[in-house]
Amino acid sequence: MGKRKLEFSTPTKSKVQKLTAFGFRSNSSDPEPTTPVHSKIRECATPSKTPVHSKISECATPKTPSSRKFMDAWKFGRPWLRYDVKLKLMFCDLCISAQVVNVFTTGCDIMKKESVTKHESRKGDNSHTFAATVSKQTRDMDKAKVAALSKSKNAIVSAMTNVMFAAQHDIANTIVPELHQLCITQGATQLKDLKVDNHTSYSHHSSTKEFQQSMAEVVVDQLLGQVQNSGVFSIMLDESTDVSVHQNLMVYIRYLASVGGRVQPITRFLGIRQLSTANAESIFTVLVCSSLMVCLLTSWLVFQQMVLQLW
Repeated sequence: MGKRKLEFSTPTKSKVQKLTAFGFRSNSSDPEPTTPVHSKIRECATPSKTPVHSKISECATPKTPSSRKFMDAWKFGRPWLRYDVKLKLMFCDLCISAQVVNVFTTGCDIMKKESVTKHESRKGDNSHTFAATVSKQTRDMDKAKVAALSKSKNAIVSAMTNVMFAAQHDIANTIVPELHQLCITQGATQLKDLKVDNHTSYSHHSSTKEFQQSMAEVVVDQLLGQVQNSGVFSIMLDESTDVSVHQNLMVYIRYLASVGGRVQPITRFLGIRQLSTANAESIFTVLVCSSLMVCLLTSWLVFQQMVLQLW
Protein backbone atom coordinates (compact mmCIF):
# COMPACT_ATOMS: atom_id res chain seq x y z
CA MET A 1 0.00 0.00 0.00
CA GLY A 2 1.47 3.22 -0.94
CA LYS A 3 1.89 5.94 1.56
CA ARG A 4 -0.13 9.04 1.11
CA LYS A 5 1.17 12.37 1.97
CA LEU A 6 -0.90 13.93 4.63
CA GLU A 7 -1.81 17.50 3.81
CA PHE A 8 -3.11 19.79 6.44
CA SER A 9 -5.41 22.48 5.18
CA THR A 10 -5.06 25.89 6.69
CA PRO A 11 -8.13 27.12 8.62
CA THR A 12 -10.34 29.61 6.77
CA LYS A 13 -10.65 33.12 8.11
CA SER A 14 -13.94 34.30 9.78
CA LYS A 15 -16.16 36.64 7.84
CA VAL A 16 -16.64 38.87 10.91
CA GLN A 17 -13.36 40.48 11.63
CA LYS A 18 -12.21 43.17 13.98
CA LEU A 19 -11.84 46.75 12.85
CA THR A 20 -8.14 46.55 13.66
CA ALA A 21 -7.70 44.25 10.80
CA PHE A 22 -8.64 47.05 8.41
CA GLY A 23 -6.25 49.54 9.91
CA PHE A 24 -8.64 51.20 12.45
CA ARG A 25 -7.40 51.65 15.93
CA SER A 26 -9.29 52.79 19.02
CA ASN A 27 -8.42 56.16 20.48
CA SER A 28 -7.43 55.48 24.02
CA SER A 29 -7.49 59.21 24.90
CA ASP A 30 -11.36 59.46 24.62
CA PRO A 31 -12.97 58.37 27.85
CA GLU A 32 -15.72 55.83 27.57
CA PRO A 33 -19.20 57.06 28.62
CA THR A 34 -20.08 55.93 32.03
CA THR A 35 -23.86 56.25 31.55
CA PRO A 36 -25.60 54.78 28.52
CA VAL A 37 -27.44 57.16 26.23
CA HIS A 38 -30.74 55.35 26.55
CA SER A 39 -30.58 55.78 30.32
CA LYS A 40 -30.23 59.54 29.93
CA ILE A 41 -33.19 59.66 27.52
CA ARG A 42 -35.26 57.67 30.02
CA GLU A 43 -34.34 60.10 32.78
CA CYS A 44 -35.42 63.08 30.66
CA ALA A 45 -38.69 61.40 29.73
CA THR A 46 -39.55 60.47 33.31
CA PRO A 47 -41.96 63.08 34.78
CA SER A 48 -40.90 64.99 37.81
CA LYS A 49 -42.42 63.92 41.10
CA THR A 50 -42.97 67.56 42.13
CA PRO A 51 -46.42 68.89 40.89
CA VAL A 52 -46.40 71.77 38.43
CA HIS A 53 -48.76 73.94 40.51
CA SER A 54 -46.39 73.57 43.45
CA LYS A 55 -43.58 74.98 41.41
CA ILE A 56 -45.79 77.83 40.21
CA SER A 57 -46.90 78.60 43.73
CA GLU A 58 -43.29 78.65 44.84
CA CYS A 59 -42.44 81.19 42.18
CA ALA A 60 -45.58 83.36 42.65
CA THR A 61 -45.38 86.06 45.29
CA PRO A 62 -48.27 86.20 47.78
CA LYS A 63 -50.75 89.07 47.36
CA THR A 64 -50.85 91.67 50.07
CA PRO A 65 -54.20 93.21 51.06
CA SER A 66 -54.86 96.58 49.43
CA SER A 67 -54.40 99.55 51.70
CA ARG A 68 -56.55 101.91 49.56
CA LYS A 69 -59.53 103.57 51.21
CA PHE A 70 -62.62 105.39 50.02
CA MET A 71 -62.26 109.17 49.96
CA ASP A 72 -65.23 111.38 50.80
CA ALA A 73 -63.90 113.96 48.34
CA TRP A 74 -64.96 111.65 45.51
CA LYS A 75 -68.59 112.39 46.38
CA PHE A 76 -68.20 116.07 45.50
CA GLY A 77 -70.42 116.71 42.47
CA ARG A 78 -71.52 113.06 42.50
CA PRO A 79 -74.64 112.70 44.66
CA TRP A 80 -75.21 109.25 43.16
CA LEU A 81 -71.99 107.82 44.64
CA ARG A 82 -72.46 105.82 47.86
CA TYR A 83 -69.98 103.88 49.98
CA ASP A 84 -71.08 100.98 52.20
CA VAL A 85 -68.83 100.86 55.25
CA LYS A 86 -69.80 97.29 56.21
CA LEU A 87 -69.40 95.79 52.75
CA LYS A 88 -66.52 98.14 51.83
CA LEU A 89 -67.97 98.59 48.36
CA MET A 90 -68.90 101.58 46.21
CA PHE A 91 -72.40 101.79 44.68
CA CYS A 92 -74.13 104.03 42.14
CA ASP A 93 -77.68 104.87 43.27
CA LEU A 94 -78.47 106.32 39.84
CA CYS A 95 -77.69 103.04 38.07
CA ILE A 96 -79.59 101.07 40.71
CA SER A 97 -82.71 103.23 40.28
CA ALA A 98 -82.48 102.87 36.48
CA GLN A 99 -82.13 99.07 36.90
CA VAL A 100 -78.98 98.75 34.82
CA VAL A 101 -76.34 96.10 35.48
CA ASN A 102 -72.70 97.09 35.92
CA VAL A 103 -69.91 96.94 38.51
CA PHE A 104 -71.33 99.81 40.57
CA THR A 105 -74.74 98.16 40.94
CA THR A 106 -73.25 94.97 42.39
CA GLY A 107 -70.51 96.82 44.28
CA CYS A 108 -67.06 98.05 43.24
CA ASP A 109 -64.15 97.09 45.50
CA ILE A 110 -61.39 98.93 43.60
CA MET A 111 -60.93 102.04 45.72
CA LYS A 112 -59.54 104.37 43.08
CA LYS A 113 -60.80 107.69 41.83
CA GLU A 114 -60.03 106.41 38.35
CA SER A 115 -62.70 103.72 38.83
CA VAL A 116 -65.28 106.39 39.63
CA THR A 117 -64.36 108.64 36.70
CA LYS A 118 -64.35 105.70 34.25
CA HIS A 119 -67.76 104.63 35.49
CA GLU A 120 -69.05 108.18 35.15
CA SER A 121 -67.87 108.56 31.55
CA ARG A 122 -68.62 105.06 30.30
CA LYS A 123 -71.29 104.78 27.57
CA GLY A 124 -73.57 101.95 26.54
CA ASP A 125 -76.84 100.28 27.47
CA ASN A 126 -75.73 99.40 31.01
CA SER A 127 -73.61 102.47 31.63
CA HIS A 128 -73.88 105.43 33.99
CA THR A 129 -74.63 107.73 31.04
CA PHE A 130 -77.61 105.59 30.04
CA ALA A 131 -78.88 105.58 33.65
CA ALA A 132 -78.58 109.38 33.80
CA THR A 133 -80.61 109.70 30.59
CA VAL A 134 -83.33 107.41 31.94
CA SER A 135 -83.44 109.34 35.22
CA LYS A 136 -83.77 112.67 33.40
CA GLN A 137 -86.58 111.35 31.21
CA THR A 138 -88.40 110.07 34.31
CA ARG A 139 -88.13 113.47 36.03
CA ASP A 140 -89.36 115.25 32.90
CA MET A 141 -92.29 112.84 32.70
CA ASP A 142 -93.20 113.48 36.34
CA LYS A 143 -93.04 117.25 35.81
CA ALA A 144 -95.23 116.98 32.72
CA LYS A 145 -97.70 114.83 34.62
CA VAL A 146 -97.92 117.32 37.48
CA ALA A 147 -98.38 120.21 35.03
CA ALA A 148 -101.09 118.33 33.13
CA LEU A 149 -102.92 117.44 36.33
CA SER A 150 -102.72 121.04 37.52
CA LYS A 151 -104.19 122.30 34.25
CA SER A 152 -106.91 119.66 34.32
CA LYS A 153 -107.75 120.48 37.92
CA ASN A 154 -108.16 124.20 37.16
CA ALA A 155 -110.31 123.40 34.12
CA ILE A 156 -112.54 120.99 36.09
CA VAL A 157 -112.99 123.44 38.97
CA SER A 158 -114.03 126.20 36.55
CA ALA A 159 -116.40 123.88 34.68
CA MET A 160 -118.06 122.66 37.89
CA THR A 161 -118.43 126.25 39.04
CA ASN A 162 -120.45 126.97 35.90
CA VAL A 163 -122.46 123.78 36.39
CA MET A 164 -123.26 124.81 39.97
CA PHE A 165 -124.29 128.26 38.80
CA ALA A 166 -126.59 126.73 36.17
CA ALA A 167 -128.21 124.44 38.76
CA GLN A 168 -128.80 127.28 41.21
CA HIS A 169 -130.48 129.42 38.54
CA ASP A 170 -132.46 126.61 36.87
CA ILE A 171 -130.48 126.89 33.63
CA ALA A 172 -130.81 123.92 31.26
CA ASN A 173 -127.81 121.64 30.79
CA THR A 174 -127.79 122.38 27.06
CA ILE A 175 -126.90 126.02 27.84
CA VAL A 176 -123.82 125.14 29.94
CA PRO A 177 -121.45 124.65 26.91
CA GLU A 178 -122.37 128.15 25.74
CA LEU A 179 -121.68 129.41 29.26
CA HIS A 180 -118.20 127.81 29.07
CA GLN A 181 -117.53 129.53 25.76
CA LEU A 182 -118.68 132.87 27.19
CA CYS A 183 -116.22 132.51 30.08
CA ILE A 184 -113.37 131.67 27.67
CA THR A 185 -114.16 134.81 25.68
CA GLN A 186 -113.98 136.86 28.87
CA GLY A 187 -110.52 135.51 29.76
CA ALA A 188 -111.13 132.22 31.60
CA THR A 189 -108.62 130.39 29.39
CA GLN A 190 -108.34 127.43 31.80
CA LEU A 191 -111.62 126.12 30.36
CA LYS A 192 -109.77 125.44 27.09
CA ASP A 193 -108.04 122.50 28.80
CA LEU A 194 -111.38 120.70 28.97
CA LYS A 195 -110.92 119.83 25.30
CA VAL A 196 -108.76 116.72 25.00
CA ASP A 197 -109.24 116.13 21.27
CA ASN A 198 -111.83 116.72 18.56
CA HIS A 199 -114.09 114.05 20.05
CA THR A 200 -113.62 114.70 23.80
CA SER A 201 -114.31 118.19 25.11
CA TYR A 202 -116.18 117.59 28.41
CA SER A 203 -118.53 120.42 27.49
CA HIS A 204 -121.42 118.31 26.23
CA HIS A 205 -124.61 118.25 28.26
CA SER A 206 -123.91 114.56 29.13
CA SER A 207 -120.65 115.66 30.78
CA THR A 208 -122.60 118.38 32.58
CA LYS A 209 -124.89 115.70 33.97
CA GLU A 210 -121.89 113.73 35.25
CA PHE A 211 -120.56 116.86 36.93
CA GLN A 212 -123.92 117.37 38.61
CA GLN A 213 -123.97 113.79 39.84
CA SER A 214 -120.50 114.09 41.38
CA MET A 215 -121.45 117.34 43.13
CA ALA A 216 -124.74 115.82 44.32
CA GLU A 217 -122.88 113.06 46.14
CA VAL A 218 -120.83 115.63 48.07
CA VAL A 219 -123.92 117.71 48.90
CA VAL A 220 -125.81 114.64 50.11
CA ASP A 221 -122.92 113.62 52.37
CA GLN A 222 -122.85 117.10 53.91
CA LEU A 223 -126.63 117.05 54.36
CA LEU A 224 -126.52 113.64 55.98
CA GLY A 225 -123.91 114.86 58.44
CA GLN A 226 -126.04 117.88 59.38
CA VAL A 227 -129.15 115.72 59.91
CA GLN A 228 -127.25 113.25 62.05
CA ASN A 229 -125.91 116.09 64.18
CA SER A 230 -129.43 117.45 64.58
CA GLY A 231 -130.99 114.15 65.63
CA VAL A 232 -134.48 115.46 64.74
CA PHE A 233 -135.84 115.33 61.19
CA SER A 234 -138.98 114.70 59.18
CA ILE A 235 -139.68 113.63 55.60
CA MET A 236 -142.04 115.46 53.23
CA LEU A 237 -143.33 113.79 50.05
CA ASP A 238 -145.15 115.04 46.99
CA GLU A 239 -146.28 113.31 43.81
CA SER A 240 -146.33 114.78 40.36
CA THR A 241 -146.75 113.67 36.77
CA ASP A 242 -144.38 114.98 34.11
CA VAL A 243 -145.05 115.56 30.40
CA SER A 244 -144.12 111.95 29.61
CA VAL A 245 -146.91 110.75 31.95
CA HIS A 246 -144.43 109.29 34.46
CA GLN A 247 -145.29 109.26 38.13
CA ASN A 248 -142.54 110.95 40.16
CA LEU A 249 -142.03 111.23 43.89
CA MET A 250 -140.34 114.37 45.19
CA VAL A 251 -138.66 113.99 48.57
CA TYR A 252 -137.80 116.79 51.01
CA ILE A 253 -136.25 116.61 54.46
CA ARG A 254 -136.79 119.02 57.33
CA TYR A 255 -134.46 119.15 60.34
CA LEU A 256 -133.33 121.52 63.09
CA ALA A 257 -129.99 123.30 62.93
CA SER A 258 -128.28 126.02 64.91
CA VAL A 259 -127.99 129.23 62.88
CA GLY A 260 -126.46 132.27 64.56
CA GLY A 261 -126.94 130.75 68.02
CA ARG A 262 -130.63 130.06 67.38
CA VAL A 263 -132.24 126.72 66.50
CA GLN A 264 -134.19 126.98 63.27
CA PRO A 265 -135.97 124.47 61.03
CA ILE A 266 -134.30 123.93 57.67
CA THR A 267 -135.90 122.30 54.65
CA ARG A 268 -133.75 120.65 51.99
CA PHE A 269 -134.56 118.94 48.72
CA LEU A 270 -133.39 115.31 48.66
CA GLY A 271 -134.28 114.23 45.14
CA ILE A 272 -136.80 112.77 42.74
CA ARG A 273 -137.69 109.09 42.58
CA GLN A 274 -139.70 107.52 39.77
CA LEU A 275 -142.69 105.39 40.78
CA SER A 276 -143.87 102.31 38.96
CA THR A 277 -147.42 102.81 40.24
CA ALA A 278 -148.90 105.70 42.21
CA ASN A 279 -149.91 103.88 45.40
CA ALA A 280 -148.80 103.75 49.02
CA GLU A 281 -146.89 100.46 48.64
CA SER A 282 -144.78 101.78 45.78
CA ILE A 283 -144.04 105.02 47.66
CA PHE A 284 -143.00 103.09 50.77
CA THR A 285 -140.73 100.79 48.76
CA VAL A 286 -138.99 103.64 46.95
CA LEU A 287 -138.59 105.65 50.13
CA VAL A 288 -137.24 102.88 52.35
CA CYS A 289 -134.94 101.38 49.70
CA SER A 290 -133.24 104.72 49.12
CA SER A 291 -129.61 104.62 50.31
CA LEU A 292 -129.93 108.03 51.93
CA MET A 293 -133.08 107.04 53.79
CA VAL A 294 -131.39 103.89 55.04
CA CYS A 295 -128.64 106.03 56.56
CA LEU A 296 -131.15 108.46 58.04
CA LEU A 297 -133.33 105.73 59.53
CA THR A 298 -130.26 103.99 60.95
CA SER A 299 -129.07 107.19 62.61
CA TRP A 300 -132.59 107.80 63.91
CA LEU A 301 -132.76 104.35 65.52
CA VAL A 302 -129.37 104.93 67.12
CA PHE A 303 -130.55 108.31 68.40
CA GLN A 304 -133.70 106.73 69.90
CA GLN A 305 -131.62 104.09 71.68
CA MET A 306 -129.43 106.80 73.17
CA VAL A 307 -132.50 108.70 74.39
CA LEU A 308 -133.98 105.57 75.97
CA GLN A 309 -130.72 104.84 77.76
CA LEU A 310 -130.65 108.37 79.16
CA TRP A 311 -134.20 108.09 80.40
